[in-house]
Amino acid sequence: MKAKTLVIVGLLSLAATAPSFAQATGAMAAAPKGVRGDMLAQLDDAASKLEQLAGAIPEDKLSWRPAQGVRSIGEVIMHVTGGNYFLATFVGVKAPADAPKGETATSRADAIAQMKRSFDHVRAAIR
Repeated sequence: MKAKTLVIVGLLSLAATAPSFAQATGAMAAAPKGVRGDMLAQLDDAASKLEQLAGAIPEDKLSWRPAQGVRSIGEVIMHVTGGNYFLATFVGVKAPADAPKGETATSRADAIAQMKRSFDHVRAAIR
């Protein structure tokens, strides 16, 4: 939760000075310094942990939920994905038209691929 809050606060603080999305996606080679670099490092750490966790969960367990009315594991992965796209909107970067709209994935591989893509989207917005 702290990392998510920090990302939101950081993205909001960068809103006035953030480059256009086209400029951000073209500048992927060099890691930025300062606050943006720190945000990217924290984002990369969270992304790595979530991707490893999602990869370790067996396909048949994605629908498991700890209690009725609680998100399933697959829904949590897709919730993170949607949250990543939402974070970028704070600095004016819209989600791609083909971004997932709900909390369902067709498979574990699809959920992981969607989540990785959403983390890449946030990285580009930060840059």
